[in-house]
Amino acid sequence: MTGDTLSGMRILTAFAIAFGLFAAGFVLHIVGGAADIEGLFQFAVVWIFVSALGFPATVLTFAGVELRSRHGLLVLGGAFLGGFALTVGTLWAANDRTFAPWQFPAAAILVGAVSALKLGLDALGGGRTLRGSARG
Repeated sequence: MTGDTLSGMRILTAFAIAFGLFAAGFVLHIVGGAADIEGLFQFAVVWIFVSALGFPATVLTFAGVELRSRHGLLVLGGAFLGGFALTVGTLWAANDRTFAPWQFPAAAILVGAVSALKLGLDALGGGRTLRGSARG
């Protein structure tokens, strides 16, 4: 396999992991609601929001792309759109399954802020996401 193919597979895997984390929260949400376990339900709601809001940071962390490259910025853009869509959906659900004009700018701001916070914490903890490729 070529380097481009491996890189593409790594990026697809990163998107799958990030979405899997979101979906796992959704499954817990359904189980908590169906079993009437309030604590599990509330935990799942928080998990869903955090995984949607931090979707770009999660993708970048697992993709191993250099953020300061064109390739890295394309991955970030795609991951941001994914996180934006998931966040708009969670805000829609939290607003009694109704869209409101505030949800779209709020989703963009929240995804950007939470992902920046996650990436900043990663950098402070010695992570490599902001400093270069995970392949080092």
